[in-house]
Order: sequence, then structure tokens, then C-alpha cells
Amino acid sequence: RHSGSTSRINDVGGLAGVREAERRRMTVDCFRIDEKLIALERNITKTDKRRLVPMCNRLVGLLNDLPKEGPIIVSSDPSARFCEFLREIKLAPRHNGLRDAFISYRIALGIPKFQVAEESGNSIKKIEASYQSIRLQDGRLITRALALKWFGLSENVRTEFEKVKNAYI
Repeated sequence: RHSGSTSRINDVGGLAGVREAERRRMTVDCFRIDEKLIALERNITKTDKRRLVPMCNRLVGLLNDLPKEGPIIVSSDPSARFCEFLREIKLAPRHNGLRDAFISYRIALGIPKFQVAEESGNSIKKIEASYQSIRLQDGRLITRALALKWFGLSENVRTEFEKVKNAYI
């Protein structure tokens, strides 16, 4: 069994769109919890380009006890708390499935494709071809309401801009 901070690093796939192979190369230094950012340097990313990825409040909460220094040991499974959430929404984990979900849910929130492409290390063409109008395993289309639930946002926030801002600031 893995420690909470060890397995929570895998939640970065579903809530920040980081590839499984990239997560395995990450160090604690990648996480700027106070800034709500993940800094992926060229030696970590698949595309060999530096990437800054925003962290939503749900991810910050899951990583709140991440060690301040030292290596990160990555398990292949999301944390127990995130697995409970996945069961609740009827989504079974699969290779890079959490990353795919992140991208699809960001699109469903109305985040501009160029921004999602930049955050995920994909091209806009790939985003359009692979992540729009995606259905869950039970046949439901990924909608804005499901995206709000995924990122732990509330419908009570007044505007689209504030919803996105509150998730990533």
C-alpha cells in the first residue's frame, strides 16, 4: 500500500492532465502549491517543451500534505479519495484515462482549445480530433455540469469567467 502523498501524485493526471510517463519523472520541485501551478521542465515533458499547468482547488487539496523536498514515488493508481470519486461518476481508470478526462472536461467547461492544448502538451488539431463530444463508459456525453463536478466547482459561481478563474487561481 502506498502513502497518501505517494498515490496522490497520480491525481495530477485527472486534475492537471499530466501524462503518466511525465508523472514518473516529476519531483517535488515541480509543484508550486502556493502559486497553484505545476512546472514541467523540458526533461519531464514528452514534447521536450517547458509547460506550466494550473492546479484546480480540488488538486491543491489532494496534494496539501505533499513532502516539501525529496523524490516522489509514483504508484500506478489514483488516491483512494479520487478513486471514490471515479466510482461515483462511473469511470474506470485506464492508461492515461485520467489525463484524457482532464482534457475533455476542460473543453466541456468552455476553456479555449488553444489554452487546453498548451496546458496538456497537445496540438489544437489533436484536441479537436480526440477530446470534443466525448462519451463516458456508460454512454453519457461529457457536459459542463459533469465538468463542474469533476473539478469540484459549484454552479453557484456567477459567471463562466469566475468559474474558470476560481478553479485555476
